[in-house]
Amino acid sequence: MSSLLFGDEPKPANVAAIMLAGAGLAFLVIIMQPELDWQTILLAALSFDIGAGLVSNATQGTREAWRQKPGRGPMIAFLVVHLTAFPVALYYLSQGNLELLAVLTCFLAAKVLLFYAGQSE
Repeated sequence: MSSLLFGDEPKPANVAAIMLAGAGLAFLVIIMQPELDWQTILLAALSFDIGAGLVSNATQGTREAWRQKPGRGPMIAFLVVHLTAFPVALYYLSQGNLELLAVLTCFLAAKVLLFYAGQSE
């Protein structure tokens, strides 16, 4: 399963970039929210996934790992979750912080577009 995030033989620089992007976006959430409650923590966790996934989906290793999955089911599941559940969760967890919601939605859109582009190569 980690090959879907890092690729089969990830370069240390790629792993570092993926983890830093996730941590950076999660940190942004924490500093942009007025209080550190359970919603902010959950939003930070989702943001980590979005940030790490954005960079991950840009790496060749991850793209190849996803393309090697049999059938279209895993790709469709990824797209459905990221185009339905994630936006709804971001909306409710951002607690009316429209600036943060806009930023996270843009990052999510970029993540999904990079993923989709990687499947059509």
